Amino acid sequence: MYSCVCPRCGGNKYPDAAADEEKLSDLFGPDIKRICAQLYSGKLQAGNIDLKSARKVATVISQAILKGFGKEFPKLDFDTPDFEMYSHIEKQVWQFSFAKNYEELKAASLALQTGNQVTPWGEFKSIVERINGDYNVRNLKTEYDTGIGSAQMAARWVQYIADEVKLLKYQTVGDSRVRPSHQELDGIIRKITDAFWSLYYPPNGWRCRCDAIDAGNAKETPQSKIVTPTDVPPMFRRNLAKEGLAFPPDHPYFEHVPDDILQAADNNNPFIYDRQYSSDKGGSVWVSNLHGAGELKDNLAIAKFYADRGDMVTLMPSIDPNSPSQLALRKMTLPDSLVKSKLNADAKINGRTNEFKTNHEGTVNSLKMQVRKGLKQAQDVTIAVSNDTKPARIKKAIKDQVYNSYKNRAEELKGRTITVLRKGKATVYKLDKIVK
Repeated sequence: MYSCVCPRCGGNKYPDAAADEEKLSDLFGPDIKRICAQLYSGKLQAGNIDLKSARKVATVISQAILKGFGKEFPKLDFDTPDFEMYSHIEKQVWQFSFAKNYEELKAASLALQTGNQVTPWGEFKSIVERINGDYNVRNLKTEYDTGIGSAQMAARWVQYIADEVKLLKYQTVGDSRVRPSHQELDGIIRKITDAFWSLYYPPNGWRCRCDAIDAGNAKETPQSKIVTPTDVPPMFRRNLAKEGLAFPPDHPYFEHVPDDILQAADNNNPFIYDRQYSSDKGGSVWVSNLHGAGELKDNLAIAKFYADRGDMVTLMPSIDPNSPSQLALRKMTLPDSLVKSKLNADAKINGRTNEFKTNHEGTVNSLKMQVRKGLKQAQDVTIAVSNDTKPARIKKAIKDQVYNSYKNRAEELKGRTITVLRKGKATVYKLDKIVK
C-alpha cells in the first residue's frame, strides 16, 4: 500500500521501540487468533469491525500523535488552538483506525472461500495472519512513523500562526537519503499564506522527514525559480496541518467505509469533548464522549453549579483501569494522579480532580459511604444532597468518616475539600482541619 515510501531509507526518521514490528506482532497476535475463529464460525462477518483490535490500532497511532505533538493532551486548555488541533487530529486518527479495521476484516472474509469451496481452517488461518502482518505490523509501523511527523508539523503550524510568522522555508534533513523529489523543494522560501504551502507543507509522503521552518527576514524565492516535483503522491499534495489531519482524507481506507463505522470511532474516542454549557461569569462545562452515561444527568447539574461561579469544569472519560490494553489510553487522556491510582474521577475543576456524588437517601451511612469512596477517587469531593437533608446529619457523616479514615495519615488531606451542595448553596469542609 505504501509504495511511495522512500526506496533509499524507508523514511526511517523515527526509530521507536514502542511501535517496532516485533512488538506490534505480539500486540495483535491474540486478537488475530480470536478474529480467525469468529470469522470462520460466522460470528464475525465482512461489514463488521472488531472493536478490541480497532481500539488497539487507534491507541498505537495516538501514541505517535502524542510523541509528535510534544504536548500532553490532559494539560491542554480548552478553547486554545493547541487543543483544537490535537482533538481534530485525534478524531481523524480514530476514524482512520476503525476504517482500517473494517477493510482488514473485509479482506480476511474474502479468504473464507477458495473457488466454490470453504477454505480449510489451517490455510484460512495462515492467510489471515499474513493479512494481519500487512495491516497491523508493516503498514501500522509506517502509519505510526507518519503520524509522528504529521503531529510535529501540526504543532509547528499552530505556533507559526500564533507567532504571526511571515515566511517559511522548506528544509530537508540534508543527508544522502533525502528523496530526489523532496530535494527539489529544499530551500524554497514563501509567505506562509502562499499557495505553495497548501501543496507542499510537510509531510509530503509516507515517513517524510522534511520540515518547514521560520525563515525570519530572508528573501522570498521568486516564483520563476521554483521547480516543483511531479512525483509527490497526489494524496499528499495538501497541507494536512492546516486541515487538522494526520493522514490524507482520500486514503483508500476511507473510500468505502460506511458512516456507522466512522460514528463508532467517534463513540469510542476519549479525545472528543463537547462544550455543553457556558455561564455569564466565564465558566464552562466540557463533557467527554466517554463520560458515564448513567451518571451524566446528575454530574452535569453539579458541573453547572461550578460553571455558574466562573469555574472551568471537565467531565472526564471513564476508561477501564484494570484493562492492560486501556493503560496507554489512560496515560494519554487522564491526569497522572488517576493513572497512578488506577481509578476514575468524574471531573476536573480548575485542574483539580473532583468526584461527584448525588445523595438521594439523606442517611448518615449513605453519606459516609460516598465520602469514603469519593476521597479514594479524587483530590476533592462534591456531594449534592436533597433540600430536606439536615445539615447536622451531613456534618456528622463527613467528620466521622474523615476522622476515622485519616486520623493516622492526616498529611494526605492537605488542601483537600468536600463541598456539599444544598438548596443552591455550597458548604465547604477543609479536611485537614477535621483531623487536627
